[in-house]
Amino acid sequence: MFKTPIAVTRKGWISNLLHKPKKRKVTMVIVHHTYKPDLAMWDANPKTDLEKGAYYWKVIDRFHRSKGWDGIGYHGLITPDGLIWLGRDINEIGAHTQGKNGTSIGLCLLGNFDVEYPTSEQWATLKWVLAATIYAYKLTVNDIHLHREFANKSCPGFNIRLATLREAVERTLKDAIPVFKRLGG
Repeated sequence: MFKTPIAVTRKGWISNLLHKPKKRKVTMVIVHHTYKPDLAMWDANPKTDLEKGAYYWKVIDRFHRSKGWDGIGYHGLITPDGLIWLGRDINEIGAHTQGKNGTSIGLCLLGNFDVEYPTSEQWATLKWVLAATIYAYKLTVNDIHLHREFANKSCPGFNIRLATLREAVERTLKDAIPVFKRLGG
């Protein structure tokens, strides 16, 4: 568990996945959204993107701790600038989808995608992070899921469609696999 906000780029996430020993069986990746804070709140915040990312990571961490959890429940939080803020270590069980935490990686996009759309940076990062994660765990695009499949919620928002996301990740994999192999995967 990361106790302070740490941001990585796509390459950092990929490198972490490819070089870290896998200590638990992962069978799926589940995508979430924050709902609040949303993109309007992000844009209205006068701080730098790094300051905003750290601030909202702390807000989410505090909220999850208030529920009695051991800190932020997601493995990664993707902010509008495309950075990935590390939550739980990939070898730790998450706290993001009841009944699925033990065998999943939880990724969260900052925003309310019932009424907004991910930024181009978020979307690009999400595709690469999902591609790297399913590659590292020997999964397929069919192992990518949306939180609403397992809970009576709209999460990660109705503007994110599972078929569209899986198709985008499938296309990304074609470009990404050579990169993963060069990085040692």
